[in-house]
Amino acid sequence: MLLQRYPIRKAASEHNTDHSPTATPPWETYLARIDSLRAAWHSANASSNFWSGWRDLLALYAALAERIPVTSRWRGLRSTTFERIAWCYHQAFLWCWKAAEAIPEALWHGLYTLWEACVRQRIAWRRVVDPLTAEGKASPHELIGAVLLTYLVDPERMPPTTFARLLPVISENAPFLQLVPERWLSEGSLPFYGFSAHAWHSPRHPTNVTRTADPMWVIDLEALRLALQQGASAGENVAADSAALHTPRDWQALLALINQRPAARSEPRQDAPRETVRLVTGWEAITRHFPDMGTTAPPRATGSLVTSHRIHLFGGWESDTSVNGDLAPDEAWTVWDKSPSGWQLVRTVREAESLPSVIPQQLAALIWPGSANRRAEPLLTRIRWRNRAGQLLRIGVQRFPYLQIQGISARPWTQPGEPAQPWSPTFLLTNEGGAQSLVLPCPDTARLLLHWEVRFEPQTAVSVLIDETFERGADYCWVSYRTL
Repeated sequence: MLLQRYPIRKAASEHNTDHSPTATPPWETYLARIDSLRAAWHSANASSNFWSGWRDLLALYAALAERIPVTSRWRGLRSTTFERIAWCYHQAFLWCWKAAEAIPEALWHGLYTLWEACVRQRIAWRRVVDPLTAEGKASPHELIGAVLLTYLVDPERMPPTTFARLLPVISENAPFLQLVPERWLSEGSLPFYGFSAHAWHSPRHPTNVTRTADPMWVIDLEALRLALQQGASAGENVAADSAALHTPRDWQALLALINQRPAARSEPRQDAPRETVRLVTGWEAITRHFPDMGTTAPPRATGSLVTSHRIHLFGGWESDTSVNGDLAPDEAWTVWDKSPSGWQLVRTVREAESLPSVIPQQLAALIWPGSANRRAEPLLTRIRWRNRAGQLLRIGVQRFPYLQIQGISARPWTQPGEPAQPWSPTFLLTNEGGAQSLVLPCPDTARLLLHWEVRFEPQTAVSVLIDETFERGADYCWVSYRTL
C-alpha cells in the first residue's frame, strides 16, 4: 500500500520523551511527514490506487488540523494544513472528471464543510507554500474556487482537448472567483450559482434551490469577469510567442463560458421505450451508413439553426437510473429517455473495462433497428455529454436539425505549389426552409480553413467560402457557406 497510516496521537507520544503534560508536540514534523506521503502519492498517482491513498491523506490532514492548537503561534501551520485538505478535494474532483465519473454528493458536502471551516477560522484567503501547485503557493480559497470554476466550465460538454487547454487558465483565475454569503449581495443582484449545505449536489442557481434556514454561499462572478477581460486585453497586446502559456483565445473562451447563464433543461425529458440502438463513431464508419443521395428524416424540433447547438439536452440532470435487468447487453446502447431533439443512452460497463470511444462533442450516427413500422434510417447526431457512475455509463445524444441529409466530398483549398489535399467525406444538411449547411471533418486541434472545394455532384467541384461557424466539436465543424 502506498500510504501507511501514521496515527497523530501515537506519533506525539513517541516524540514526547519527557512525558511532560506541558510538552509541545512537533506539529511541523507531522505535517512534513504527511507532505512526503502526499508527494509520493501524487508522483505515482494511478487510477487503481487513487481513492485508497486519497482517503488516507485526507484522514491524516484532518486529524492534524483537529489537534493543532487554535492560537496565533500555530496560525500559519493550520493554514497550511487546511490548504492541503483543499488540495486533496481539488485532486478528487479532477480525477472524477477525467475518469468520466459522477461527482459523489459526499464530495460536494465535504467541500462546503471545508469552506465554512476555513471562513470561520479566517484562513480561507491565506496563501501558503505548496510545491505541488502551479505557482508554488495556494490557499483554500483558490483551490475551492478552482473546483467551482471547473464545474462552471462543465467539461462533460466540451471536447477533452479544449478542457485540458482551459485548465491552466482556470487555475490562474480561480483566486478571482468570489464566494460570499447571500446577504452580502445588493438587492436585485441575482447570482449565477448557489452553494449550500442543504444541497449536497453541484452548485445550482439559487432560484432552483429549496430555501431553508441553512446559510447559502453564492458565487459572485464580477471580479472574475473583470480579471478575465483585463487578461484577454493584455494578451492581445503581447506579441505572439510560442513559449507563452496562454493565448487570448483561451482567455476569451473562458470569459464566454463564464458569461453564460447556468445550464438549464431547455427541452423537456420524456420516457422512452427501452429500445436497443447502435451508436457509430468515427468518420469512416459513419459515412458507410449514409448513401450519396438525399434521405428523408423526421423534421427537427422548432428552433433556429443558429441557436440549436446551444441546447443542453439534460443540463443539470438528476436521474434515478440504476443498473438493472432492463439494460441491453454491453455491446449495445439502450434508450433511457428522450427530448424533442435527442436521447439519453445508457449501457453497462465493467469496473476494469475502459470507456468506449465516445467523447463529448463527437460526431456519431444513431442507428435504430428496422421494424415493420419504421425504416432503419440512420440519424446524424453528436454526443453532448457523458457520465459514468459505477457500472452505468450514460451519454446525451442530440441530432442535427435537418430534413434531408446527403453525403458529399470536400477538401480545403490547396495553396499554390503544394500538393492537393485528399477529399474528405462531408455531410450536406437541408432544413425545412431549404437553407443548407455543411458538417466538415475538423479536429479540435486544427484551424478551420475558410476556403473549400465541395463536390455537390460526383464530377463537379464548386469553390465555397465558410460564412459562419455554428458549432465546433471534437472532430467536426458545422458551418454555413456561400459559393464563390
